[in-house]
Amino acid sequence: MRHMFTVSGRVYPSAEIDMPRNDRPLMVGGCGHFVLSAEEHKEISRPAGRRDYQMLYVRSGKAYYTLLGQEKAVSAGHIVFYYPGEPQFYHYLPGDQADIYWIHFTGHSVTNELDRLNLYGQRILTVTTRDAYSRLFDSVIQELQLKRLHYNDVADALFKELLCYISREVSVQTGIAVPRTREVEQAVRIFHTQFDKPFHLAEYAQSCNMSTCWFSRLFRRQMGVSPQQYLTEVRLSHACELLDSGSSVAEAGMNVGYEDPSYFSRIFKKHIGIPPAQYRSEHH
Repeated sequence: MRHMFTVSGRVYPSAEIDMPRNDRPLMVGGCGHFVLSAEEHKEISRPAGRRDYQMLYVRSGKAYYTLLGQEKAVSAGHIVFYYPGEPQFYHYLPGDQADIYWIHFTGHSVTNELDRLNLYGQRILTVTTRDAYSRLFDSVIQELQLKRLHYNDVADALFKELLCYISREVSVQTGIAVPRTREVEQAVRIFHTQFDKPFHLAEYAQSCNMSTCWFSRLFRRQMGVSPQQYLTEVRLSHACELLDSGSSVAEAGMNVGYEDPSYFSRIFKKHIGIPPAQYRSEHH
């Protein structure tokens, strides 16, 4: 019989120690990962719950969680939250081969942080089975195992990053955030890496099998500004850096894609509020 794979890391000697911590805004107390074989089952019963928070991620297989008095069958690609003081009853059946990550956390700002990320009050969230989630969980576990210098801070930061990814995905699903399409993301990358070169909007839109008008509308809806406005902002941001470091106005303009110094000066003043020569003298 093949036995369960399990790995974990924790701040305290036991994962059952659920001491609340009010000296830190958000603190990971323990994190783990287990995978049940086809023959195994596992059951957790905590009638009084815990004093900290718990989040579980069903990476694959199936799990059964009792939430607010009702048992829910939860499949791969779901996040489950238990809050302090809530009864915790859940089990994993033979044949379901549950692959589960779990994490316990506490802190004086947990409520505010979850609320800011539109996660507070949630019990079950649908997410995709992203490798990024597994990597972040694994990194938290490793930090808690090795306990190198500042491991608490690193583990907490990794967990916060995980929560942000979950929030981003859920916000797109619920319409709070606008999803980024591949064509828009690629254009943004081009603007940031090739800002010194001309960008031909019609050619790019055609390469995406879109009309210029449709791509511009799509870009504005997702990024809040037109493609040309976005590129201008990127160019002027780099121009400011060059002027800060001592480049001449002509050099700065040339290096960000403006061959005509007069045109560069007009664009710069329109968006920054002062001519580039004045900006250079005030900041260099």
